[in-house]
Amino acid sequence: MEGDSGHSARELLIARKKERTAQWTHYCCHAARVLFLFSHGLVVVIVSTHLEQLDQFSWWTLFTPAWIGDALCSVFIVAAWFASCPYIQLCMSERAACVGDHPSILTEVLPEIILAILTLPVLLLTFFSEYALCRLLESRKAGKPVSLPTTTVLTSIVAILAICHGALLKHNSALFLIAGTAFCW
Repeated sequence: MEGDSGHSARELLIARKKERTAQWTHYCCHAARVLFLFSHGLVVVIVSTHLEQLDQFSWWTLFTPAWIGDALCSVFIVAAWFASCPYIQLCMSERAACVGDHPSILTEVLPEIILAILTLPVLLLTFFSEYALCRLLESRKAGKPVSLPTTTVLTSIVAILAICHGALLKHNSALFLIAGTAFCW
């Protein structure tokens, strides 16, 4: 059965399903940001509630929420790369930058995918920085300190990247500027 525009009802249904994926990259990136903030905030809360008994707890255990959050964030970031692919394919088949009132693939979807691709190495650097900090804190607790330069260098790189992100991009710029500046101190 053909519709008014010459397309079958099935083709229209498939196109509508593809249109729904237009915002999925944005949602995945947003979920990764919220999860990152929540997991690292949880570490701050856990450490601050156990300040008097820090010698009784392992730093590896205290940092566990941050590492779980980092792993889940990386899943959301990688999912963001592919989440809107059906919508991009629909736009390409229609030879249009956007379909209906959905976002443009040129000005909204693809730039967000590119930023998600660039976010994964920063997330990995953050993980290794946290690992080095945890190793340093655990070794100091045991009485045999590990060298500080690795922790300092990794944390400084992450802080500088956060400041650059906040200075160059409008989206969440205050958050990145504040976090990057806090890490530099």
